[in-house]
Amino acid sequence: MEVDKVQNTDIDLNEDITYLLDYPYFVLSNKINGTVFKREVLEIEKYYKTYKKGARFFTEGSAGDYVPSQVRFKNIKTLINKEARFMFSQAPDINIQGTTVEDVEKEQIEQLQILVDNVLERNHFQKLLLQSAKDCFIGKRIACLVDFSEESGVLLHFYNSKQFYYEKEYGSEKIIRFVGFENIEEGENNNRKYLINDYRLENGTVYMSLILYDKSGNMLQEVISDTATELDRIPVSIIFNTGTLDDKRGVSEVSDLWDEEALYSKMSNGDVDSVRKGMNPIRYVVDMNSQTTKKLSSGAGAFWDLKSEQNQNEVHPSVGTLAPALNHTEPTKAILERIKTDMYGQLEIPNISEETMVGTITSGKALKALYYPLQVRCDEKMITWKPCLVDIVRNIIEIALLNVDIVKGIYPLVDLQEIQYNVVIQEHYALAEDEQEEKATDLSEIASNTRSRKSYMKKWRPELTEEQINEELLQIAMELNMLNTQVQTELNNVSTQYEVDKNKEDVETEQKVEKQTTEKNSDVEEI
Repeated sequence: MEVDKVQNTDIDLNEDITYLLDYPYFVLSNKINGTVFKREVLEIEKYYKTYKKGARFFTEGSAGDYVPSQVRFKNIKTLINKEARFMFSQAPDINIQGTTVEDVEKEQIEQLQILVDNVLERNHFQKLLLQSAKDCFIGKRIACLVDFSEESGVLLHFYNSKQFYYEKEYGSEKIIRFVGFENIEEGENNNRKYLINDYRLENGTVYMSLILYDKSGNMLQEVISDTATELDRIPVSIIFNTGTLDDKRGVSEVSDLWDEEALYSKMSNGDVDSVRKGMNPIRYVVDMNSQTTKKLSSGAGAFWDLKSEQNQNEVHPSVGTLAPALNHTEPTKAILERIKTDMYGQLEIPNISEETMVGTITSGKALKALYYPLQVRCDEKMITWKPCLVDIVRNIIEIALLNVDIVKGIYPLVDLQEIQYNVVIQEHYALAEDEQEEKATDLSEIASNTRSRKSYMKKWRPELTEEQINEELLQIAMELNMLNTQVQTELNNVSTQYEVDKNKEDVETEQKVEKQTTEKNSDVEEI
């Protein structure tokens, strides 16, 4: 094995050992019985290390003559970030809908909507959702635990796959054990503290405890002792990055791209080493006196005073350099582009750059067509994500209903009662749209009474608050009423004037008839 390979391997081994020493193994020994999770911990950590630092690769060809380039390219990180941003850079709409049209239910639905909106906003849900999507694609799965605090209200705890353990009931999707652990104090390894959330379901009752440990597993504080709750299920949702039916614990997208990124880095670094060799070519002399070729300067404008070898009968003195021809540059570029295109293709992400966009893409529709495969891929993922997001919302409402008095003091609620409701999730992908065309479509829906003016203003004027939108709608209604009143008044005036003119004509006609009749009668009498 070459020296650089040994050094590279030693560095990675040291990083793995450091991680293993830093991991809170007391959680595995004290709280967890499963062996699958214990075997999976190091595998998942390697996925995260590859995401952050790039795939490991071995250089070749140096033979100890020079230090080869060992730059790890991070194409996997770029692709996973692109995919997560496309899905959740624009947060999905979460709406609570009632099952009837009664006024009392409408009021309660509005209260539930206010509750959910406030909980999600205070817990920075949009940011956590985007971050957890990346974790899910890297580490196979993530979990969201809904908790409650008398001071802060309903809390959301997101865990990556290295931070929680779960057990399911045999033959069912019901979770009967959940252990979440998070480092709450960054710093030196010896000073780290871990907060352990332990939930278990026994005989239809959920028991939970919350304990603070140090790195060695010594209990520092029993925040909440083992307590029976009023819940009938553990308030946690586990979201898997699904694959085939055999991948019951999720799949990592890093594993699919690992080999391609390693090859990409290896080829790129080999190309860099070739350029470096060309920048520092080998210099040679033929039939020159060795005393005059020592310590020759290679600086700009250097002067060499050389003498040929005098002890030979026939000499052909010469000086020259050996540099690679770099004939491999174009083939290497083609290979790197092919590898990159394959990596983009595996995640259905269009490989778009400024060069490829010049003169080809002119509208949002064209971009939308390019991103259609990625949209289909995200739709497939949302089949798994949507029910879990609905479950998170239901956990929020269920825990709030168990603590109504405290919740009403924390959130702007008037009343909170248990009713039947539905949760609707509407995703919003980061697609380039023709804004004017979309506005025209929305306005046509308003004209055909299939969309409300309020929803239009919420969509296109997000800077307005609920009260400001209501004021705008009231002003619009008043203006429409004034316009209709003016039009009606004008129509009434026109109608009245028409009646007056018509009556006037009738009177004049009658007067003419009477006059003619009178004159005619007078003539008859004279005769």
